Order: sequence, then C-alpha cells, then structure tokens
Amino acid sequence: MTQNEVITVALLAAFALLLVGVCIIDRRRKKRGEHRAMSGVIGTFDEVFHPEAARAMEIREMQQQLPDEAPTPGDPSHPGARV
Repeated sequence: MTQNEVITVALLAAFALLLVGVCIIDRRRKKRGEHRAMSGVIGTFDEVFHPEAARAMEIREMQQQLPDEAPTPGDPSHPGARV
C-alpha cells in the first residue's frame, strides 16, 4: 500500500469509529431520556442535501416553543366540554 492509501484507510476507520461512538452515546442518552446526538448529525446532512426539510424542522421547533394561545371570550371553560 502506498502512503496515500494508508492515510485514506486510517481516515475512513477513524470516521467509522466516530460514528460508532456517537451511536453508543446516543443509546445511553435515550435510556436516560436526554436529547439524542444522532438527530443533529442527520440534521447536518439535511441542511446540505435537502434544505427545505431543514427549514421545516426549524419552523416546527420554533412553533413548539411558542406559548399557548390565550383563551377568547366564549371559549368553554373545560376543553372538550359542550356549549
């Protein structure tokens, strides 16, 4: 093998080990109920190859952080109650 081939194989192996490490950490976090890291990795690929999906995800995240709408006069006091 030439030096360039050795370097390429070493870089590919390091990248594979990095992905395996992220997956292991991700599974541990899932068991503890924490945020998962792999979604961030996939989000990066979405940003590059499918920007519309990345924008939709950003909009969805912003909408989840918005406060609930204030009740308007005439709304039932109990949700699901008949008027």
